[in-house]
Amino acid sequence: MGYGWGMKRAAAMMMLLGMSGATAPAGGIYWTNRGAGLVERARYDGVGRATVRSGAGTNVRGLALELGSGRIYYADNGADMLYRMNLDGSDRVTVLSVGPSAFPADVRVDAVAGHLYYCDQQKAHLRRVGLDGSNPVVLVSDAVSQPYYLDLDGAGRKIYWGDFDGVSVNTGNVFRMNYDGSGRETVVTGNLETRGVCVDAAGGWLYWVNRNAGKVMRCRLGDLPVSALDGTKVQTLYGNLDTPHGLTLDVAAGRVYWVDTGTNGFPGTVGDQGVSRGRMDGSGVHEVLVSLGSEPWDVEVDPRVASYVEWVARFFERGVGLESGAGADADGDGVVNVLECALGGHPQVADAGKVLPVAVRHAEGGEEYAAVEFVRRVGVAGMAVVVQWRNGDEPWVDLGMEGASGLTTVRVTPLAENLERVLVRAPLAVSASGRQQLRVAARLGP
Repeated sequence: MGYGWGMKRAAAMMMLLGMSGATAPAGGIYWTNRGAGLVERARYDGVGRATVRSGAGTNVRGLALELGSGRIYYADNGADMLYRMNLDGSDRVTVLSVGPSAFPADVRVDAVAGHLYYCDQQKAHLRRVGLDGSNPVVLVSDAVSQPYYLDLDGAGRKIYWGDFDGVSVNTGNVFRMNYDGSGRETVVTGNLETRGVCVDAAGGWLYWVNRNAGKVMRCRLGDLPVSALDGTKVQTLYGNLDTPHGLTLDVAAGRVYWVDTGTNGFPGTVGDQGVSRGRMDGSGVHEVLVSLGSEPWDVEVDPRVASYVEWVARFFERGVGLESGAGADADGDGVVNVLECALGGHPQVADAGKVLPVAVRHAEGGEEYAAVEFVRRVGVAGMAVVVQWRNGDEPWVDLGMEGASGLTTVRVTPLAENLERVLVRAPLAVSASGRQQLRVAARLGP
């Protein structure tokens, strides 16, 4: 398959040179183990559980990842502190001492503005400080909402939060307001205590944990305000849970993660004192990833991958077998799994139209060049994503895409996760040769 000006998409090709066994850790899930005073991590499927920091605190609560700086922020209700440390648990520093008579519960980072937001249930505050703890601003201060868990909608500049308990007529609410504290609304009522709130603004959904009902729930943002009891607008994604708490979304992979402190002892419940995940639409199985034997409290996802094995762990349920093989096409869209990995696609969603490279014209120095634009994943052990070119019937040659070097690489734009958008042109102008071809190849091997 070759390049042609009449084509909407450039051709994509996969060359499988042998599976890589590399499993170097990068990305995965992080959680606070309140019962053991730990911050821990594992691969997306729960494999490779490891301690990030022991002695993290006497009552560790909410945590947030800031991947730009490679840091973890978390709250310790035992010492009434907000801490910051590296992703490997090193170089811990105190961001803010919030005591006395405080209860720092959950944290979220706005890295663009350099702000840290946190909930203080005991003081009934939702506050904003600088990432170094400076310039504190109280955005919420009332016993009705008792902020406990929160999330940020950066695009819409909205803060969502759930209350701890509230007064009897307000138990289980979810609230929303602008970043500056104005425009406050009650958007969900009727929960049996809210634990964990997440917003997928691009997809148009609000997710939350209904603790004492043992449920992970969601509704469309366009249906707010709602009652959690409204079965026509509110979906129960996963139920039969003991004491579900913290919640996070991996939107690109379509997964929702939560933890369960498991302290109520309800018989027959699933995932007690463990870390779990499911599909964001509730269509998949409830996977119990890690059983702790102590109380987890919050969970976050680092969506980067460092190997094809880790990518499979992120996008597939455990035990899927051949469906996750590099040469398989799990969603039947004509793009095999290794190309889905290489080009930022989803292997279980037919998204070929979104991930395949696009043929474009590129003007440079008064000439026009055949060019191809696409998204590629970088930093994956054993995987190379290259653009190949040939002139007429000559052999295909690589254009030096490793490290985005070479004169034919026009533009590289970093994206979220470990993805980047690249534009690569042919070496010869169209005027010099009208029979040039370009294609994208993903190589997986040693």
